[in-house]
Amino acid sequence: EAGDEAALAEIYAKSMCGQDIYFCNLQASSITLIDMVMGATWAEVIHPIARHQILLIPVFVLFLIIASFGLLNVVVGVIVDATADTKSRIQWSKRHQILSSLSDDWQQHLGESNLLSPHSWTDPEYTDEMKEKRKQEI
Repeated sequence: EAGDEAALAEIYAKSMCGQDIYFCNLQASSITLIDMVMGATWAEVIHPIARHQILLIPVFVLFLIIASFGLLNVVVGVIVDATADTKSRIQWSKRHQILSSLSDDWQQHLGESNLLSPHSWTDPEYTDEMKEKRKQEI
């Protein structure tokens, strides 16, 4: 069993993951690139690349620039969306206040002029006494 473990350790050491933990498979590569965009592993990744494959540095810098603009675009989009939503809520609130005020004024005007009574529109014999009684009911 000890021989099997040693053989597996040797195979792992010779494999891609044993030599390069950042880009040994797709999952590790994706996590490394995301960490690079966030700034977490930039120095740890770029120094070995600069020593062994210097021609890849422009590719990583270009990726970092594009990914940073993409991340910045998402952040700005969220801020703009929240601002537009707040503006819309404020406008609806103002419109609601104006309409409530106009409705109150209209109700008060109708109450004073006794236009709320259906008899006042059609019945010519609608007397002042009946109007007073209707006002008291309202």
